[in-house]
Formats: sequence, C-alpha cells, structure tokens
Amino acid sequence: MAENPPKTTEPLSASRLSWTRLRRLLLNCGLLVCAVGGTVFYVNGGVSGIMLHADGFVLRERVAIAPTFEGRVAEVFVRPGDHVEEGQKIAVVKSVAISRSLADLAAEKARLMGKVTELQARRQVITDTLPFAKSSATQTAVYLNDLNHARTEGLAVDKSLQEMTTAALVAFEHVASLKAELGSLSAELEADQIALGQAASAYDELSTTYANGVLYAPASGDIGASVAPIGQALSAAGTSVADIFTGQSFVLAYVRDAYLASLSEGAAVGVVTRNETLSGLIDRILPLTEALPSDFQTPNRTVERGRLVRVVLTDPNHHRLAIGQRVKVRTCFVADCHAGVLDAALEQTRTELTQLVEAALSIGLDARHSLSEFSSSAGRVKLSWSAAST
Repeated sequence: MAENPPKTTEPLSASRLSWTRLRRLLLNCGLLVCAVGGTVFYVNGGVSGIMLHADGFVLRERVAIAPTFEGRVAEVFVRPGDHVEEGQKIAVVKSVAISRSLADLAAEKARLMGKVTELQARRQVITDTLPFAKSSATQTAVYLNDLNHARTEGLAVDKSLQEMTTAALVAFEHVASLKAELGSLSAELEADQIALGQAASAYDELSTTYANGVLYAPASGDIGASVAPIGQALSAAGTSVADIFTGQSFVLAYVRDAYLASLSEGAAVGVVTRNETLSGLIDRILPLTEALPSDFQTPNRTVERGRLVRVVLTDPNHHRLAIGQRVKVRTCFVADCHAGVLDAALEQTRTELTQLVEAALSIGLDARHSLSEFSSSAGRVKLSWSAAST
C-alpha cells in the first residue's frame, strides 16, 4: 500500500508569487488611475473647476472729484476716509489761465457795452435831428421855388438864386446823410449787441464752471485713501483731487475659464474673507472677460483670463469689508452660506440622523402602542373565554 504524501499548510511558492504579482499590479493600476485623475482634476482648475471658487475685490461706485480745467490746489477741506454729503465743499483749485480769460471777457464785455451805449445815443440824436433836417430841406426848396418865380419877373438876381440853390442842395444832402447814417448805426448796433450777448454768455458759462475754483462733492459717500496735497498742479487730463466711494459695496469676481459648472444670476454665493464668510447673490454675469490681476495669477500657470461676475452683498455685516479688499467667492452648500464643505456635510448628516431617530422613535411608539392594544385585546378575549367557561 502506497504511503500518503505529507500534508502541509504552507501555500505553494508559485501560488504565493502569483498573488504578490497581482497585488502589485493592482496597486500600480490604482496609482496610475489616481495620477491621471489628479492630472485631469488639476488641468480643469482643481476645486474651482467643479464648484465656484473665484477670486475677487470688494468695490463701490467710484466718483472722481476733478476740475475741468488746469490749476493748482489752493485749499483742501477733507481727509482720507471722511464721510461727505452731496454738495459739501471739498477743495479750492485756482487757475491763472481761467482768471485771465475771465478778465479778458469782462474787459470785452465792458468795451462792447460802451460801444453799444454810444451807438444808441448817436442813433437817438439822428432820430431826433432828422425831422428838423427834413423840415429845413423842405423850407429851402420852397424858398428856391419862390426865387425862381421872382427871377422870371426880374425881381431877383442870379447871385441870390445860386446861393439858395446851394443851400437847398446842402439841406437835402444833410437829410440823405442822416438817413444813411441811421441805417448804418442800426446794423452796427445789432451786430455789437449780438457780440455783447455772446461775450456775456461765455463769461457766465466760464464763471459758473470755474466757480472761483471751489469743488463740491457730486454724491454722498466716503473719501478714498488718496487726497491731493495743497500746491499740487492738476491737469485737465483727468487728475482728481480725491475720489468718493458711494453706494453699497459689491464684489467683482474673476471666474477662471477652466470653471466647468454653470453660473446663473440670482444664485446664492459666499464671500470669504480671512476670518468670516458673508452671504451674497450673483447680481450680473458681465458679457466680457479680463486678464486676472497679477496677484491672482499662479506662477506655474500661463496667464489666465476670467469671466467677470458682479456679486451683491446681502449680509447685514457687509460694511465690515474694506474697499479693495481681496476675497474669495465660493458656492453655498446649504441655505446658510457661512457653512463650508465640512460644516455642510456635518449639518446634512446631523439632519439625516435626526430624521432617522425621529422615524425610529415614531416606529417604536407605534409598535409599543400596537403591542399595548394587542395585550388589551388578548386580556379581554381571555376574560370572555373564562366567563363563558364558568
């Protein structure tokens, strides 16, 4: 009878080697899948490619206080951070060129007014003199006619007739000269009155624009961090004395092009600062893109562009955000935008557990109530059988 081979509990070396290779292969495949997935995830923007995670600045409507002329700052009545009301005096900017122009226009107005007054007086004199000149010419013509009749009868000499003829000619020439001068004066007076009106209008407009160099606040708000010092020269190219930031703060966010999910106006978002999160809404998705600011660019990426999104702050603590402050705009995971991913998951888990416990308690109470009713029914049946047996 053949002997049985000895039994052993150790696995064969070939089997052990096969399982080792299989585990190694599976591990390598898993690492390869993770590497490819991580690369794809990184190329598509990482976390910001799946959910909103954009960079932004806190802004307000900016109103520049700047003169429309060249000048030099003479007085400043505000400091950075001051709150001003509409119409409040901000600064005084003196302009030598504007003052000279106003003086020239004032002198031209005075000259034209004097000339118009002189022409009006001369016209009045001619208007008053012309009837007498006409009467004198008519009377001279009558005398000349009488002399002509007297000469035909031999009662007048030629010398008298010649003198009267000259006098009549002078009288009629004087009347004609007065009429011509009256028409010329009327035309010149009208032209000078038009020029005077234009000079006066230019003076008033320039004087109103200059307003002695006083600049007023066009809107209520807060003065920015930069205020022109006394003595600074301002040009008409847009140099401002100060800026007023008015209205409610908003966030201008740069959403990278790698963002995959869709954006919608009115969606709730969270505005994250260093120490808190405020609630906001996407007010408008602007129809343009712009290169991200340098401090938003990642050194190991090419220069990126971002879609601009305007976010209004609905949180009552929005006044805590400073103008120009850098913030993050991210997706809200629950109704409360103050909760992050972990907080949202914990909140959701707590809600689900609460519902499960309440359901279990409800089921337990129902089962206990059913068992109690069953026991009561069984007791009544037992009593009925006992009564029937007796």
